[in-house]
Amino acid sequence: MTNVRTFTVIVLLLALCGCKVGPNYQRPSLTVPDQYRGLAPDASTQQAGAEDFALMKWDTVFQDDTLRGLIKDALANNYDMRIAATRILQASANLGITRANQFPTLGGSFSIANQQSTPLFTGAPTIDTAGLQLNYIVDFWGQYRRATEAARATLLATVYGKDVVQTTLIR
Repeated sequence: MTNVRTFTVIVLLLALCGCKVGPNYQRPSLTVPDQYRGLAPDASTQQAGAEDFALMKWDTVFQDDTLRGLIKDALANNYDMRIAATRILQASANLGITRANQFPTLGGSFSIANQQSTPLFTGAPTIDTAGLQLNYIVDFWGQYRRATEAARATLLATVYGKDVVQTTLIR
């Protein structure tokens, strides 16, 4: 009787430990004021249809062709940009590998073996073997989904890092 109780307690403790890997992410609420305390001195003189400077592309901001060419060369040949682009490729590959854990795995094999058992038979028997294996781990606790979310967040952070490198290079 004691073994049954001990076994039941152990199973219940394992079930409690195996619960969800992490909570669902929810963006925290922010209290943002409707408007700033005061207007900037030049805000009243701006045109209503003018594009915001922060949203403009860098090649429209700089009008000098020589400067544009130098910036294009710097973006193409800068080692930090190359490293950032390579990290994006690595994070994207890591996301693909991590996401692949959610899908079933299928493997197969086939072989042919010639085997002669006794000299009485004139023909040697051929033995053909084939095997097929299907594996699937049920993501009951959400471990693989959480890992995929984390890999996707890492990819987005890496893309943001490349954008920061590009912005600092252009400035």
